[in-house]
Formats: sequence, C-alpha cells, structure tokens
Amino acid sequence: MPPGDQGTASRESRPSEGAAPISDLGAEAGVPSAARVERAATAVFAVAAVVAAATILVQNREQWFFHDDFVFAFQRDLADPVSLLRPHFGHNTVLPAAMFQLIYRVVGLNSFWPYQLLVVASHLGVTVVLRAVMLRCRVQPVLATSAAILFLFFGSGREDFTWAFQTTLNGSIVFGFAALLVADRDAPPDRRDLGAGLLLCGSVLCSNLGPLMAAVVAVAVVLRRGPGPLGRVIGPPAALFVVWWVTAPAGTEAPESAAPREAFTWGAELVAYGFRSLTHVPPVTVLLVVAVLVAVTGLARTITRTGRRPEDAVPMALIAGMVALAASLGYTRGGSFYPPFTPRYAYLIAVFSLPVVAWALARLAAGRPPLVLAASGLLLLGLPANVARIDPSNEYDELFLGDRELFSAMAEVATEQQVTRGYTVFPFTTSDALLDAHERGEVPSLTVSDEVRDEALLQVALGPARGTGGACETVDASSPFVVERGDRLEVGATELRLSLASAPDHPDNTRLVPGAEGIRSFDVLVDRIDLVVRPEVPGAEVRVCRTVPA
Repeated sequence: MPPGDQGTASRESRPSEGAAPISDLGAEAGVPSAARVERAATAVFAVAAVVAAATILVQNREQWFFHDDFVFAFQRDLADPVSLLRPHFGHNTVLPAAMFQLIYRVVGLNSFWPYQLLVVASHLGVTVVLRAVMLRCRVQPVLATSAAILFLFFGSGREDFTWAFQTTLNGSIVFGFAALLVADRDAPPDRRDLGAGLLLCGSVLCSNLGPLMAAVVAVAVVLRRGPGPLGRVIGPPAALFVVWWVTAPAGTEAPESAAPREAFTWGAELVAYGFRSLTHVPPVTVLLVVAVLVAVTGLARTITRTGRRPEDAVPMALIAGMVALAASLGYTRGGSFYPPFTPRYAYLIAVFSLPVVAWALARLAAGRPPLVLAASGLLLLGLPANVARIDPSNEYDELFLGDRELFSAMAEVATEQQVTRGYTVFPFTTSDALLDAHERGEVPSLTVSDEVRDEALLQVALGPARGTGGACETVDASSPFVVERGDRLEVGATELRLSLASAPDHPDNTRLVPGAEGIRSFDVLVDRIDLVVRPEVPGAEVRVCRTVPA
C-alpha cells in the first residue's frame, strides 16, 4: 500500500450502508472477532502457499525446457535490446524475456530449477492478487481464502506454474490485478492513478494479455469513478503498446484467426471448462453456475432499483473480462491445434471465473455464516481432482516435460558433425544456437544411449530447404538410400517416417515428414546420413536433388 493510503483504505474497507460486513464469521462478537478471522485466514493462506510451492516443485522435478523456452534462450539477448522487443506470436514479452536472460547468463540450460522457481513465484503472485481482488469484491475472508487455496493447487492449469515461458501470461495477470486494486477507490484523479498506469505498463510488457487487463481496469474505473481518471490509468499503457506495435522489429507473428462460428464455439467451450475445472464434480459445477446466474440477476435488479454501488464495479469488470478473454482466445486460438481445455487456457479463464464464483457465493451467503462455511467447503471439493493434476498425468503433459537427454545429444552431435549453420533444426532452435551453446557450455553434457544419439542425428541432419535444388532423382523408398551435405531431400504429400538405416525399426528413431509444419523439402546438414522409410508407405514419393558441379 502506498504511503498515506491507510486512511483511504480504511474508509474503503467499510461496507456501504446496508451491505454485509466483510467478514460474516465472528461479526456478532464485534470487530475484534472479525479481525481475528481475517488474520487467521491470512495465516492459513500463507501456509497453503508454502505447501503448494513445495508440492509443485517436487511433483514436477523432471520438468525441463520446452518449445517457447528456447525463444528466450536463443532468440533474445540482453546485449541486444532490440531482440527483446520482437513479438512472439504477436505478444510483447520484454520483461519475461529479460528475466529469463538474466538467469540464462548464469546457468544456461544446465539447470531448470532457477527458471522453475521464477514461474512458481509468478503463480503465487497471481494467487495473492486474486485473493486480494476477491476481498475487494467483499468476499468473506474464509471464502476468499478457500477459493485462493483451490487456485494454489489448480492442477487443471498446470502449464502456468510448471512451464518457464508462462511467466509471460502470469506477469500480465499480476501487474493487471495489482493495477485494479490501486485504481478501484472513491477519489478524484491523483498520482496513485499514475501508479496504476505504470503497473499496467508492466502488464503490457509481459504479454498481449496486458491490453485486456487494461480494459478490465478501465471498466472498473469508469463504473466506480467515471471517465475522469482514465487518462492517467489507461493512457500510459495504451501509448506504450501503440509505440511498441508500430516500432517493434519483425518477429513471430500471431497464428491465423478462427472463423466467427469456430471462435464462438471454442470460446463458449472454454468458459464451460473454466467452471468445470474448478472442481471436476459435475453437480458442484451446476451449483456454481446457478449461483453466478442468480447473483448476476440480483445485481442487475439492485442496480435497476437503487442504482449502482461502488463495490459493484470490480465484479462487473471481472465478468466483462471473462467474456472478453473467452472471445479473444476463441478468435486467436479457436483455429489452432490446441483445444479449449488446454491447461494454460484453463488457467487464464479460471483467473476470472474463480473470483466471479466466489463473489456470487459471497453475495448469496451474506449475513449467514453457516452458508459461508458451506460455500467454502463447496470450492474445496475441487482440491482432490486438481491436486491430482499437478504432476504430469497424461501424454500431453509428458510432451510438455521437454527432453533433457535429446537436447544434450543434439548439441553434442551437431558439434561432432559440424552441422551447416543457419537452419532451424528443432522448435525455435537453430543449428547456430546448438553449436554456440555447446561451445559455451550452456547445454548439459549427459551420457545418453545410442538410440537417443541416433534420434538426435536424425533431428539435426535435416533443415527446412532454402533456395532451389539441383538435378533430382526419385529413390526407392523401400530400400536404404544415402544423402550427403548439400543434397536436398524432397517428399511427396503422403506422410511418411524417415529412419536411420542402421536402426530402421527403433520406435523413437524416426522423423515424421511432412509433419505438422507441412515442410516437404529438406537440406542435408551433415556429411552423410543413411536413411530408409519405415514403415513402408504405398505411394510414398522421395526424391534426392544434387547440385551438379560446374
């Protein structure tokens, strides 16, 4: 709390006339009892946060770097500030990239736990501001703490506290909700609004969730205080985002957007899963949805009858944010490979749906302590299912663990083979990055099996083709064939698997082409590699193109 805010906070913490006290439990015994309840709830939350952090770290101790992590490792550099400004799938990720690079300069990719501590800390930060937002919505401390404990162990959204790259979205949420807490008050515009604006700048610099968080804060400010403070609160992040958007260097652009119907369906399914994932108990999900509908209907009637109250601003902004988030993700992700129940999207929607649910339950239980306890217990029913999902529990989770041995072998094999530079050989990883990181000792040196080395060779030996090839000839795909550095390998539209001729039947020693990226032409990056198509595919077309010496 900024200096000098104590008096304002004290006035704002009092309920308006006719509203329920912030803590129904102990209210009959007077303020001291209510204060004790609040302190006890805070202490319980603190203990739960420590337990949650330890649980996440222990159950995900096999986690390693994966996909987008390599963007921050190899495509961003503190010595090249312009690189930090590059968009990643349309996102501004300056702050998380800088934090990642600070750690990378010390430990490289030799140890994952420093990065893991950072993402777990960001998850705890999200939960802290989430609980504070619920208290601002006049959710009773016991109920707000129960909801926050559920979110601490929210295994349905596990990617956002296990995958290092997810400090991006988590950072936007922390900064955004912190700005909401600062801006939500009854006061004329002052320098605290500039503080909220600066927090929103931090949100914008973490991911493109930042502009949505700024919109949520704007809704809350207008509903409570009118448009007067918007210039100070929204002006700085809006200007920052526009300047970045106009001046940022070329980077990875956002994927193709979904068609309207597909976007609507995907977004609706996301909201549905957002409620279901809180407990994974269907009857409880129905009760929570009904509670929200009843509370929203009651709020609408209250506003129609007596006008809007100051404490209504944040819940209304959260509801608007949940709808906007679902619409935005439906539009930008609805046409992608990932379904709406993907853990990172479940986490995002829960950030809005959980406080909305807690607010609805608190509104319905106001003045009735037994109902507050019942509502708290209802949310805690979601703990078993979500705790069970904290550790990798399915094939998708296993994929996102990353592969330390394979990456180590790739770096070593790339160095031994002196692969041709300038090619992408692994998601977000170039041959240059592997060679340079291995030379600097930034990749772990591990003893791996021959099978892993073979898989690594198959991965680094071929890169997406550049330019045009030479004279081409079709090869017999059912027999082993040889390709050499500088050759081009082309495949037809039929999907097939390439294997090393030395171990054609090993299940991991294959490379699917064209694959998800649709790449059908590859340049050979090593001196020689013997390949075979396994299993044999009828109609498979494989050509080798060689440049004829002048």
